Amino acid sequence: MSSCSAYAAAMASCAKDRTVSTVWACRSELNALNECLGKHTNGKVLRELERRWVEAGRPEKPEWGALLEGL
Repeated sequence: MSSCSAYAAAMASCAKDRTVSTVWACRSELNALNECLGKHTNGKVLRELERRWVEAGRPEKPEWGALLEGL
């Protein structure tokens, strides 16, 4: 999700050069990323995406830009 890219970048930056300590050191970054992603992947949004995909004829290789537009 491009709208969550700043959160993903912050998480990646925090996790860089870490292993196990990522779990506690980057907790706030991970929570922020999860919150952002949750807004875009909740049941309502996914049902709408599925409806659009079915309406498009259930293509094997969908045009994601068109299907995700406005979600």
